Amino acid sequence: MKGINHLEVGRSKIISSPFTIMLEWLLLQWTRLKRCFRAFLSWIFPRRPAIWGHRKDSRLVGRVIHSGDRGNGSPIHHLHLEFWGRTRLGGWRKLSQGRTDKDGYFALPFDLREARRLWVKSLSFEVHTTTRVYFKEDDPHFHYDLFHSQAVTKSDLIGLDYNLRTIRLDYWLYREDAPTPRASVSDVTADDSEKYSEGRVNALMEQILPFELTKIKHLDQIKLEPGTLTIPEIQADYPLNLTTCIEKHLPGYTRGDDWFGERMMNGMNRGLFEEDAKQKGR
Repeated sequence: MKGINHLEVGRSKIISSPFTIMLEWLLLQWTRLKRCFRAFLSWIFPRRPAIWGHRKDSRLVGRVIHSGDRGNGSPIHHLHLEFWGRTRLGGWRKLSQGRTDKDGYFALPFDLREARRLWVKSLSFEVHTTTRVYFKEDDPHFHYDLFHSQAVTKSDLIGLDYNLRTIRLDYWLYREDAPTPRASVSDVTADDSEKYSEGRVNALMEQILPFELTKIKHLDQIKLEPGTLTIPEIQADYPLNLTTCIEKHLPGYTRGDDWFGERMMNGMNRGLFEEDAKQKGR
């Protein structure tokens, strides 16, 4: 949950250690400071959607594929692409935008003269991933987050096409050791396959804190007086979950094949089923 406390398991002392709490507080302040600084830079140097230039006499071309299968993975289609220039004073100028086609190829037309202007200090090609879609008067508005960026040498732009060749990305990379499709995440803080928005993370934390406190109370009671706590009492301390609520209003529904398939085999956290070692075929 974007904090040290997500490592808390069982009777771990992480959540109650004053030293760890202080470290997490310092980490939180540093994260907030970086976020404020980025917001300040975005306010000073906004990225405006207007595309500079009128003569589309040159193009950035290339292909985007998955980096799996020894660097020759399948193409990544319909990725949002942008071509930006940064001025010597820090401003941004969008030179082109587009998408990859069904085979992963792209061609972004741009004004060569605008890209080679003296006051344009650097150029960058960016790959964005769609994180949210908002509808306003039935019109979709897409929100993109930067996924990959690479520099484009300004002196190499001499007209016609500039080939970025094949770009290999670890985009939604799957684990090879799992029998079912599972995302491979090597760095939880920087490599998440999909991130929640800040508001959603805060809402999740507010919902989880009461459960965490209840669990700590139960663990302490089990440690001190294990005979004073029963399973019904433990369950009664937590709010009703989705299955219990639906079963209360539709008795028997959550015991059927439809519910089993929808929640256990096709849900967000689908179950990984193994054969019973003592009862073959089950």
